Amino acid sequence: AQENEALRNKLTFEPAIVDSSSFFTPTALAGQYDYTIATVVNNSVDRFRNYFTLDKGEADGVTEGMGVINGYGLIGKIKSTSKNYAVGYSALHSNLLISAVIEETKTLCTANWDGKNPRQISLEYVPRHIKLKNGMRIVTSGFNAIFPPGIKIGEIASVDIKDDATFYEVKVDLAVDFQSLDYVYVIGNELQQEQDSLENTIKLADD
Repeated sequence: AQENEALRNKLTFEPAIVDSSSFFTPTALAGQYDYTIATVVNNSVDRFRNYFTLDKGEADGVTEGMGVINGYGLIGKIKSTSKNYAVGYSALHSNLLISAVIEETKTLCTANWDGKNPRQISLEYVPRHIKLKNGMRIVTSGFNAIFPPGIKIGEIASVDIKDDATFYEVKVDLAVDFQSLDYVYVIGNELQQEQDSLENTIKLADD
């Protein structure tokens, strides 16, 4: 796990590789994100709002609002910290709305837990004109400045829609087994404060 942490951070500070045939620069290679390894020391899966506790805190650079992942996919978001510990919302928390994308169709949607099955999450706001099928990958969009784009959330397990509904009812099998958490990575976004500050300025102007 320590070796993976070092490799992730090494990639973060490597110069970005720009493909001249497109305008896409991999942000994960441009110094925007850094990774801190932590161990899960407490975790719940049987509540409507589930939390996890990590053995890293403010002394290690962990702060409120950081994203948390492991080698399989998305874990959650840091809620509060002390000097040596951090507590976070897991993806199995009804208040955590995750900005997601259906990888195959590039459709923006929201992943949110309905409090039922700890192995699945619901996918919301997927319009009925999108063609869906089981097995499609769901990943983070990167739009909320917490998670890099492309972190796996899971794969579509079932699709349903009522005759008069605008959006599908979609269930997604989670990539992470939340009953077996051990090592995780806390993600720091060097540009998050700048993005949040600019967006809050716009919101205040609109109000």
